[in-house]
Amino acid sequence: MKKIIVIGGGPGGYVAAIRAAQLGADVTIIEKQYLGGTCLNVGCIPTKCLLHSAELVEQIKTQGKDIGVEVEGVKVNFPQVIAHKNAISKQLTSGVAGLLKLNKVKKVDGTAKFTGEKQLEVTKPDGSKESMTADAIIVATGSVNAQPPIPGLKENPNCIDSTGALSLDKLPATMVVIGGGVIGLELACAYAAFGTKITVVEAMDHMLPMLDGDLTKIGVAHMKKMGMEFHLECPVQSVEDSPVGAKVVCKDKSGNTVSFEAEKVLVAIGRRANTAALDLAAGKIHNDKGRILVNDKMETSVPGVYAIGDCVFGHAQLAHTASAMGEVAAENICGHEAHYCEKTNPTCVYMEPEAASVGLTEEQCKAQGIAYKVGKFPMSANGKALILNGGEGLVKIIAGAEYGEILGMHIIGPRATDLIAEGALAIGGEMTLDELIDTIHEELLKSCELTGIWEKKLRDIEHKTYDPAEFINGLKEQINQIVIDVLSDNSSRRVTIMTEEDLKKKPEKKKTAAKKAETKKMPAKKKDEATAQNVDAQNADTQNAAAQPVSAPQTPADPMVGKPCPLCGKGVIIKGKTAYGCSNWKSGCQYRQPFSQM
Repeated sequence: MKKIIVIGGGPGGYVAAIRAAQLGADVTIIEKQYLGGTCLNVGCIPTKCLLHSAELVEQIKTQGKDIGVEVEGVKVNFPQVIAHKNAISKQLTSGVAGLLKLNKVKKVDGTAKFTGEKQLEVTKPDGSKESMTADAIIVATGSVNAQPPIPGLKENPNCIDSTGALSLDKLPATMVVIGGGVIGLELACAYAAFGTKITVVEAMDHMLPMLDGDLTKIGVAHMKKMGMEFHLECPVQSVEDSPVGAKVVCKDKSGNTVSFEAEKVLVAIGRRANTAALDLAAGKIHNDKGRILVNDKMETSVPGVYAIGDCVFGHAQLAHTASAMGEVAAENICGHEAHYCEKTNPTCVYMEPEAASVGLTEEQCKAQGIAYKVGKFPMSANGKALILNGGEGLVKIIAGAEYGEILGMHIIGPRATDLIAEGALAIGGEMTLDELIDTIHEELLKSCELTGIWEKKLRDIEHKTYDPAEFINGLKEQINQIVIDVLSDNSSRRVTIMTEEDLKKKPEKKKTAAKKAETKKMPAKKKDEATAQNVDAQNADTQNAAAQPVSAPQTPADPMVGKPCPLCGKGVIIKGKTAYGCSNWKSGCQYRQPFSQM
């Protein structure tokens, strides 16, 4: 039985520990503070709790009257917002503890550091020390908030990081946010919705560098509508005391000194690897400024020592990234070869509106010399988006210029963080644009004509020039016709029945888009050669299989299916198990013709 030690109980550490235990390993997890790490306690989950409360407030403020929901006296009970956040975190961390116990993972409270290769010293809460070793060690210590060397920053108690922003006892009237990345803007959106006046200062010339530029433009435009101010190319020089709380002194892009005062200053310039206490040098583990170097099996420079999550060099600092890495590390330790691949790893930003990306951006395609094409679709032409937020947003797909393989998908708009899963699946499955389009069978639903018609009618309803009831009735008729068409179309539908034996077989690796396209574009001469080879092979197979029964010819399509119903005249004939019937049966048509009477 493999003995494994996991350092850190966050989303990477506890997932790695559980997976290793499932594979039969003897696992010990060392955690110095709390299970669930930053994500469950002072990061992802608490932030999403605030954002959910903020989203409800924002929807009531901006959409309520327009959609017929008028609410008087809406107010934010900020202490209750924080209490709800705390309750959710507690529930989730308790769940993690239960899962570790269920999988017989031992937990040790304390701080670990390396004393040699695969040698650890653990300092317990009471000050005692224990030496520990194992067959394999997984480092999953995560990251901490980065603190820039700005004069006066540390000395001012009104300057807080993301952890402090999630623990305020009252809602500040004003806040300056230093940094235009994910953490800063998510919290900025939440507090802006609650009523805090937000000013964002950013040293770079753009916000959210990890997102596609088109998404950033839409996101920043919306945040400005929420009342937020943005000052780009405006690096912070110092922080001074102020009667209000704190004064942030900056240099604008013209070189002039500007300052902004607020009750609270949120410092959100990123995070750094939490490895300072590990003594990586003693463990002979290669790193780059504290971020550990690993291969695609998550193994470090020391055989048997692995690293995952935010403390790893060159990968996105995301909870789901750490969890995926944790599974890869555990499986490799336990003898199951696994490799980490980031191409299907989505990035999600829970600002208002939500933004999500997976795969390559235009900028990355240009940098790598990849020929590509771009397709954009506005959320204003999507019925669900129109309902949820008025149609603000965009879907952008990047595909290979020659074969049309999906290279990247970028979405901003309602539920973008849910919708991005389709992009990850498409990239992972090496799907082309045509294959993605064909996942929707009904041609009418795929047409630009239909979405254009719907958009015009919805706009007419908005301007009170079209009857909503007429639109709904027309929509019902369209959907009814689509169902009838689907029921009567048996031409291109195939059902594959798989047995348990089939499922056990290793699936054949899917052809790449390039190979598919090469097959389609094969020159005539090569096609002839291939055909001749196939004929020879078929002749040989025929000679060898003379004693085998000849397979039955394909059954032709049923001529009865799709004909108008002779009884009601409204529906069409459909085929059941024992008889023919009418597609209009739900509306009362009683037509039925048993097969035995034909």
